[in-house]
Amino acid sequence: MASPFRFFRKHTKVFLAVAAVLAIFIFVVGDAIGRGSFGGGDNGVDQVVATWDGGKLTAGQLNSLMAQRRITDEFLKAVFVQGGGSTGYDFPANVPQFFLNEPQLDQLDTEVIGIEVIADLAEKSGMTVSDSLINHYIQELGLKNVDGQTVERILDNIGQGNARANESIVFNTLRKLLLAHFYRRTFADASMVVLPQERWNDWRKVNERISIEAAALPVEKFIDQVPEPTEDQLLAFYNDYKDFDPGRFQQQRGRELPVAEPGFAEPRRVRLQYLMGSVAGRTEKLLDQVTEEEIKDYYERNKRTEFIKMSLPGADAFDAPATDAPETPATPSVEGREDASSADKPAAGETPSAPAEESASETEAAPAEAAPPVEDANESSSEARQPSPFRLASFQEEPAATDQAAETVEEPAATEGESETEPTEPAATGEAAQEAPAPEASADAAAPATTPATDNVPGGASGGVIDPAAALPADEDVEYEPLENVRDEIRRRIATDKAVEELERTMSEAAAQLQAEYNQYGSQVAAAQESEKPAPKPPAKLTDLKWLADQYGLTYEKTTPLTVRELFDTAVGKARDAATQATTVMEAAYQTLQLYEPFLALDLGGDYYLVAKIEDTARRIPEFKEVRDEVAKAWKRAEAAKLAEKEAEKLAAEVTKSGAPFDQFFFAERGFDVIKPTAFFSWRSYPVGQAGTGTPPVLSDVPELKNVGQEFMQTAFGLDGKEAAAVMNTDRSIAYVIRLDRKQYPDDELRRLFLEEEGSWGGRIDMLNEHYYLFNNAVEREILEERAGLEFNEEWLAQRQERLAQRQN
Repeated sequence: MASPFRFFRKHTKVFLAVAAVLAIFIFVVGDAIGRGSFGGGDNGVDQVVATWDGGKLTAGQLNSLMAQRRITDEFLKAVFVQGGGSTGYDFPANVPQFFLNEPQLDQLDTEVIGIEVIADLAEKSGMTVSDSLINHYIQELGLKNVDGQTVERILDNIGQGNARANESIVFNTLRKLLLAHFYRRTFADASMVVLPQERWNDWRKVNERISIEAAALPVEKFIDQVPEPTEDQLLAFYNDYKDFDPGRFQQQRGRELPVAEPGFAEPRRVRLQYLMGSVAGRTEKLLDQVTEEEIKDYYERNKRTEFIKMSLPGADAFDAPATDAPETPATPSVEGREDASSADKPAAGETPSAPAEESASETEAAPAEAAPPVEDANESSSEARQPSPFRLASFQEEPAATDQAAETVEEPAATEGESETEPTEPAATGEAAQEAPAPEASADAAAPATTPATDNVPGGASGGVIDPAAALPADEDVEYEPLENVRDEIRRRIATDKAVEELERTMSEAAAQLQAEYNQYGSQVAAAQESEKPAPKPPAKLTDLKWLADQYGLTYEKTTPLTVRELFDTAVGKARDAATQATTVMEAAYQTLQLYEPFLALDLGGDYYLVAKIEDTARRIPEFKEVRDEVAKAWKRAEAAKLAEKEAEKLAAEVTKSGAPFDQFFFAERGFDVIKPTAFFSWRSYPVGQAGTGTPPVLSDVPELKNVGQEFMQTAFGLDGKEAAAVMNTDRSIAYVIRLDRKQYPDDELRRLFLEEEGSWGGRIDMLNEHYYLFNNAVEREILEERAGLEFNEEWLAQRQERLAQRQN
């Protein structure tokens, strides 16, 4: 079969453009072949990884497909960069995006399996993808700026550098990606359908607000009622949770909540030492060094921008004595409306202004009426497109008989969630723009409502350069804050500037000195590893940085061994790489830093941290005998939670039956706290100003209660009348008995508000996106599990999980 890229073979050159290579490597995460994979294992390449109806994959095949997917990813990113793309904003809207991100690379094995299965289903359903469509995709991805020679060079410089082999890999992989994409697209219309009942539920969860009354039954109060466990019970409980870390959290609709299940594994922990340079502390030391001359100079240079005395219009009235103003007699509503309307009439000689709404609508409508219709040349089919500036073999027009062959897909569909209509051609630039004649102004075009005045602007209507200083008032026209009033403020500003400058220099010098010490030790460690000898003992200057702290007047600290979460919760853990701000101390400590390797970081407040990792304890699963007491305590707590839940259900039934006031039901006498009626809360809520931004609302918090999640909200908003209910919080530490106190709006009023505002409600698009995401996830599961019958090898899954844990540690 002839190569799809045979037209590129006319001109073979070495890819030496250094700038282009650097741009490509911005996207490349690692070597396409050398990067470790999840396939294989002790059973070798013949181990069956997954099976589905009519297909299967071995570990060797999976490894090969993963390598091919990385090569294709490298090729696609290089084409995009060579075409002039640099960010997501440059990505063409009319083609699907197949770039791999870091999370996808971490889960590349399962992603590749999914593509194989869905592409197989697509072919069985009659879908095909032609070479011309693949070439069209490459052309669009390159923003129509990548010619054949450039593609040839890219193929020569990816993977193992074999252009012919890479050409086959790219085409085969892209064919499968496009098949899977189009097969998924067949479900796109259904994913955008939201029924009226669903819209009502979405709106109601954000806009309905209730208040409840509650009684809290802490689980600790029931632990004494739990009998002592047997060894078999404890051992079984240990085996159920030995592989889990303690203190885990779960995400529920945007909120992080603790889970109820225990964990007996010992998580990985790191210990840090660091030198801290505080801007605030150094500023205090430098205050006395600020001279009067510096203060006066700062004041004179900045008084016109920072120290103009501000006064509010009518501010003198606050200090003036009160006067007795005659009261305006109240007028009947009819006359009042006449007065109001007459007051709104323009005075003689004034031009009446249009009402705000009318003006706004006319203003918005004007451009739409004046804009000429744009004819989309690509509207009918791919044949209507303009000829490509370059042609691969399969870019050439196929014979008429081939054109008439039935292919399910001949033109790339829009990316999910985006319009099917292709964007109009961009405006001409450069020489083409200069040659294009300017459009003639329409005689009927309306003149602007207002013309900006130019008489008093420096440069005037002639378009001269505006002098910024001319916009400031003259000295005789303004009143400045006296120097004595702002002297202390100026002193602190100057001291802070000096502190920042001094800290930057000091921390850079300290980091360079520590790096030199580490380089010597690092060389010794590398030599020891090469000769397979034990690593040398680190020198004292690396194990204890107090000498460096004393030399530069910095604060020296050591942390306790910290988990990932514990470290990120510290100030030093959140600080970021001082040079690029790309990596936090927490990320560096757990991913890249070697023991005693220095890392200079900067936080949002301007404080510096010179960090070194001095201890790194791997995650481990302790033996049962090591954690028996913890297991027994967790087992009792789990059993006590069952007792608390059962008691809460009993009390809820009694409260419902009695109908007595909630705070008179003798909860206090039984040792349980009664919570006063809560403030109004909704099921889900938005941070201020975020409705309609694309992010769905988060699960609401009820400040009077602790760790309430989805189950609690479902129970609370299902209450009616005097009915009470029992519900546990997410970590099963408290059982709540709750009853509805009041609703902010009656049900009829709530429905009326929904009908009035749902169509313009900002959260509608956010909830639509959420339905789209959930629908697609469900469809993906249905495709893989039900239609394809995909099943994974349990042994391979266990090996994969183990390798993932090792990589994370």
